[in-house]
Amino acid sequence: SVLMKVSVVLKKLWSVHKQLVLLLTPLIFLPLLFTLPEEVRTEPGLRVAARLLICKPRRELCAVFFLFFFISGRSSPHVSLNDDGFFFFIWKQISGRSSSSVLTQEGALQADVRSAEEIRSEAEYQLNVWKGFLICIPYSSSIGGTATLTGTAPNLIMIGQLKSYFPDCDIINFGSWFAFAFPLMVIFLFVGWLWIAYLYGGLNTRLCFKRQDHRAQAEARARAMIEEDYRKLGPINFAQGSIAFFFVLFSVLLFTRDPKFVTGWSVFFKKGYVSDAVTGVIIVSVLFFFPSQKPSLRWWLDPKASNTPYVPLLSWKKAQDSVPWNIILLLGGGFAMAKACEESGLASWIGGHLQPLAEVPPAAAVMLITAFLATFTEFASNTATIIIFLPVIAELAIRVSVHPLYFMIPASVACSYAFMLPVSTPPNSIAFASGHLMVKDMVKTGFVMNILGVLSISLAMNTWGVAMFDLNTYPEWALPINKTAPPVHPLNATI
Repeated sequence: SVLMKVSVVLKKLWSVHKQLVLLLTPLIFLPLLFTLPEEVRTEPGLRVAARLLICKPRRELCAVFFLFFFISGRSSPHVSLNDDGFFFFIWKQISGRSSSSVLTQEGALQADVRSAEEIRSEAEYQLNVWKGFLICIPYSSSIGGTATLTGTAPNLIMIGQLKSYFPDCDIINFGSWFAFAFPLMVIFLFVGWLWIAYLYGGLNTRLCFKRQDHRAQAEARARAMIEEDYRKLGPINFAQGSIAFFFVLFSVLLFTRDPKFVTGWSVFFKKGYVSDAVTGVIIVSVLFFFPSQKPSLRWWLDPKASNTPYVPLLSWKKAQDSVPWNIILLLGGGFAMAKACEESGLASWIGGHLQPLAEVPPAAAVMLITAFLATFTEFASNTATIIIFLPVIAELAIRVSVHPLYFMIPASVACSYAFMLPVSTPPNSIAFASGHLMVKDMVKTGFVMNILGVLSISLAMNTWGVAMFDLNTYPEWALPINKTAPPVHPLNATI
């Protein structure tokens, strides 16, 4: 997590995120075409969608749209969601015309001849869509962070406790987790978008069939504005290119170390010698002395020639100021508490009282565990929830002779699916603090989101999760802890 934070800081420091913004903006605001009312969906909306991130740059925004895979979920939505905030600016630009005038297709203002009821109805619709914009920010942050091990604290705690509880388990790493969790994240984001768009936007698709000529003109103007702003950026300088290269190299090395479905580069080293941390330490260490300006090599030919001023891509002071030390202390405390639960026998004692779950089919047990933790984490932090319950769930899996990952992975992901209350997660609190959402809005939306999350996790675990992690077989790395456990029954026999 610390190394990922440093990489994000470097992107902001050398403005690499501006390049990403221009490339991703047209895709980010594509859903606007299907949710906005026909009167405001056309040129103004497309114009704002095309250049909004460039007009109102903020340091935190790149994390929401692209880098939320690699940083803590509470950092992603840390946008100023107030009247001067980014998304409020979007909505004011899209629907900000006064009630006394309307914008014609030619761009001229004329008197508004609509009735009071029509104006009130449109205002309510615009308020609903604005609420949808607000509520999707924390939800997408919580869901998107589950795609990587470093995206949320429960994922990090799970991998740490897994190593503590099952030292010989080497199944979960950055690449294998991403291969499992990314499809789950995409599915849940899609069904979640359908629900939020239906609830707040009406899933209006009339634009696909009407006003094709005007939409084509608006898209052409939007495309021209994107190209204009892209030209203003100028060529990528040496520092930006270097950071982009190291980030791509970092990601490739993480995913290819031991992806499980093919042989990774870790086979060239003795087992246990390399981990994901090795990749991060090497890349960050290189950044401390790699130059931020293209070095001049004239002194090779002329010793008296002047050299380029040396400024490294990353300084120790910048790294030290940007490292989230609170997360390190939090994770360390969580690992200590989990070890205490294991050594004191508390986890075993609680697991023994959950023995009746042995009579429940494993697939049903996964849904029960996921639903319980998703509900519990509404009232407690996801970090505290996973610290308390993960050792118990691991002990339960051993007692009922089920692959431990079959219970532990859904439990970890479910702790990030807290959507109903403002106090459930920091992203929810940030959105609620904007003052435009009420508790009933979050409860109404989040209740269905929790149900969709439970169903999505169950689908993932019982389909590609079983195949990826061989969940039908009780693993050898769990046998020393439970030598007397009876043979495990295949999961597909109970699904």
